[in-house]
Amino acid sequence: MKFLIFPAVPSDELDLINAGAGQCEVVNAASLSEAETHIADADGFYGALTSELFAQAGKLRWVQAPVAGVEHFVFPALAESDVVFTNMAGIYSDVIADHALTYLLMFARGFHVYRTAQAQRVWDKNAPVRHLADCTVAVVGLGGIGMATAKRAKARGFSGNARTAAELADGGSTTHCLGGCRGCGQRSPVRELAICAVFRGFPAPCRLAGSVRLQFLCSVRPDNSPGASRQ
Repeated sequence: MKFLIFPAVPSDELDLINAGAGQCEVVNAASLSEAETHIADADGFYGALTSELFAQAGKLRWVQAPVAGVEHFVFPALAESDVVFTNMAGIYSDVIADHALTYLLMFARGFHVYRTAQAQRVWDKNAPVRHLADCTVAVVGLGGIGMATAKRAKARGFSGNARTAAELADGGSTTHCLGGCRGCGQRSPVRELAICAVFRGFPAPCRLAGSVRLQFLCSVRPDNSPGASRQ
């Protein structure tokens, strides 16, 4: 059995892969020509597989993408084949959720205004701020990233509502309460929510991407309180 890696990974990562590979031959291709030499009899592949390289594969059974988002890694021939395609879904959930909440906290507390004023050496203490306990956060798509974001938002005092990707696709008009919502029970009509921020928890190429604004954002009750924004 042969496992092909292209582009090549650093030596420390290669050592870890070899340690768990057992009797499998691991090829860490440093160039496209080297990858082309080994793809014909490779059983597994890790990295950036192109359609041209895939066309030369003779016995490929598994392709592992090195990232969670696969919009740049899937092409028709691969999608239509019986080759198993997997990604890194789940391993970035905490990192991206932390990043998303950092931006939300920055906007809620006016740090984006203060940072610009500081760089311009201007004293400005009048940035609009939001009290987190008065804010509702909507999470659209409860996968790994969406769930991690929802948990962090709840822990920071936000009221929270969320919709799964399947519910959005079905055009559902309710959201799941994540806890802490004032009197909404377990489910709440979208039109009754005054939402200060929306997190999209599904990938860009998802068929739902064009539906979010039409089916979700436009159906919520506008939050007209000072400092409200759509992030």
